Amino acid sequence: MFIHRARSFVHPPLPKCIKELHAALESTNIKTNINEPFLFINDKENFIIGFSTTQNIKVLCNVNKFYVDGTFKSCPKHFYQLFTIHGLKNYVYLPLVFFFTTRQV
Repeated sequence: MFIHRARSFVHPPLPKCIKELHAALESTNIKTNINEPFLFINDKENFIIGFSTTQNIKVLCNVNKFYVDGTFKSCPKHFYQLFTIHGLKNYVYLPLVFFFTTRQV
């Protein structure tokens, strides 16, 4: 319990609903470890959140093959599906874009 209490001083409380989550994302400046913006889409109307980087989008625009996948088991609370886009670069499929949706894509 002590760790949970200490963590609550550093991190904001978890959102109770999808609208709170969108509001929290809107007010948070999410960055990668190289200080690049990571939040790509925050669509409050359709309840879709997308994450990627500028570099990943550039890679995606330049690949000849891509693979999309949707999973329902690896989703955070309030979401129905994790939808990912992978691009083939140097014979390896790289995960480039991640979407959380409230309905099946």
